[in-house]
Amino acid sequence: MKVFDVIPGQFFRILTGKNRNVYVEILLSLRKAFKNELYIDKESLVNIFAECLGDLMIPIDIEAELQEAESDFTDINIEEPQSITWSSMAHLILRRLRDTNWIEIEYKQRSYDEIVTIPPYSVSMIEFLYSITQENTQSYKSYAFNTYSSLKTVLSDDSEDYLFTALESAYTNCSLLLDSLKVLLNNIRRYHQLLNNSVATNDILKNHFEGYQVLVNERIFHPLVTRDSVLRFKVPIMTMIDKIRSNEELRKRIVVLGIKERQCNDMESGMEELSQKLYEIYDTFEGIDRLMQEIQNKNTAYTKASIDKMIYILNYDQSVKTKLADILMKYSYLDEEKKDIVSSSSVKLFKQRYIDEKSLYCRSNRKIRSFEPPEKIKITKTEHSQSELNDFLKSVKSLYSHQQIFAYMEKEFGSRMVLNSRELDIKDDRSFVLLLLATMKSGEKKTFYDVEFLNGYIENEGYRYPNMRFIRKDEENNDKPMD
Repeated sequence: MKVFDVIPGQFFRILTGKNRNVYVEILLSLRKAFKNELYIDKESLVNIFAECLGDLMIPIDIEAELQEAESDFTDINIEEPQSITWSSMAHLILRRLRDTNWIEIEYKQRSYDEIVTIPPYSVSMIEFLYSITQENTQSYKSYAFNTYSSLKTVLSDDSEDYLFTALESAYTNCSLLLDSLKVLLNNIRRYHQLLNNSVATNDILKNHFEGYQVLVNERIFHPLVTRDSVLRFKVPIMTMIDKIRSNEELRKRIVVLGIKERQCNDMESGMEELSQKLYEIYDTFEGIDRLMQEIQNKNTAYTKASIDKMIYILNYDQSVKTKLADILMKYSYLDEEKKDIVSSSSVKLFKQRYIDEKSLYCRSNRKIRSFEPPEKIKITKTEHSQSELNDFLKSVKSLYSHQQIFAYMEKEFGSRMVLNSRELDIKDDRSFVLLLLATMKSGEKKTFYDVEFLNGYIENEGYRYPNMRFIRKDEENNDKPMD
């Protein structure tokens, strides 16, 4: 079914006109009445609309509203703008909502009293508008825990009647989890863009502490890495999915319940749909590490960028020389009309070109040969005390201690049992040295991993090291994993 097979053609007219801000507030007041009352009386709703119009600080373009109403209504007389009152305006708005199919008017049973009903598509759209205005109250729901709990219910012996419902709940929460993580990633990018557009320290502090810290970090990011850690529930969820997959009798019982609830057409299509949902849940949690790492990197980058921007603004040179340099840097991005305005002022600007070492041609520098012998370079010896050398050695050892090496490997392993050298994040000399030392320590008793060397070498960010894999020692699994 297509969208406009359900939604009428004139549905969005009120949200595209000049008074769209007024209609949004009217729809929110309609939502409030819908939540509080079982039946919405027409006259009561007119009074609610009139009160809402009186409380609004938004100016209403009455002439534009009358013109739009004339194009919608054919059976009413439009009053002059001077005689319009809040009550008559409320009646006009209610009729426009009716004619654009946002609401419907019907009569009570055994009565001539008119009541207002709201179609399902209107309820969904009004809830969507309301959710946009409630960004400061949104918070992360425990989607990972809910997925885990639902799958646990499927495998429970006491939940025969709720097998299909529990599996549907697990699938829904898994989808919501993935959507929530993607929204979080995009939200961090949005605040990063706001940071780039900020030019004052007060704007940066407000966006960071009142916006990012409260709406993103505390409500969404912090629960994701603490009480509802996705990585914490990853392995148990994948294990339970494997158990359901291997139990054909259980899957058949789930599909039978789905057929009874009219959610599945037949056994064959139901089994196929169930397998697809199990695969999607498993695939989501199997590849969720990369998305979580991307979110972590974005969060770290935003925090670092906020500090750097604050330091830059606080130390920014406000002299005339700096402002003139800013004008010259932005001059090339102006269009020809603005360039003429700047050039017509007292400051004359001209285009300047130059040839440097990156150009296609550079004139060679003339060298004047000298027949005099070159002066000898004096080499001075610098002596260091033994204590300075000892301090230097201690500082180097602290960077590459046993704890630092094992902490680096624990971070790279994460929840994996096998770590291939192709997956390592070698970003600087320190991580490269830690990798080499970790390889050398593989034979020690206290090391929690073994090293298996493979064929060839790895080229990564300019660093070259052997192709190998690290295997976590596990007393329960004596056999090494296969490639």
